[in-house]
Amino acid sequence: MENDVSVWSELEVSENQHWITAGFRGRGDLTFEGVLRFSGHWNGTIHGEGDDNHLIVLEGAVLTGKIVAASISIEGGDLRDVTIEAQEIHVCPKGRVKGRIQSGRVRIDEGAIIEGEIAMAPV
Repeated sequence: MENDVSVWSELEVSENQHWITAGFRGRGDLTFEGVLRFSGHWNGTIHGEGDDNHLIVLEGAVLTGKIVAASISIEGGDLRDVTIEAQEIHVCPKGRVKGRIQSGRVRIDEGAIIEGEIAMAPV
């Protein structure tokens, strides 16, 4: 295919945006800067560095362990036996959290499922 343009050549990559896709499985300590869009499976610690990091948990994700980030959006996925510390957290209608949340700002949409403790306190 001589003049075929690859989708990857047309994709605009943001310097501070990272993706972990659904096929990924891992454990241990994961550190990121900027924005991390996560749809894989992780057992361990996820830690955002800097003041403006943002973790976006996507549908299909399964997370267990500790999450520390400035901002967290749980758009879907299943967070099991987690401890979350964030300046702000938003749990969307398809998000499921079982564990402990500590945050200065918490937004929970109708349809979200949270089982555990929420501490409204600055991190």
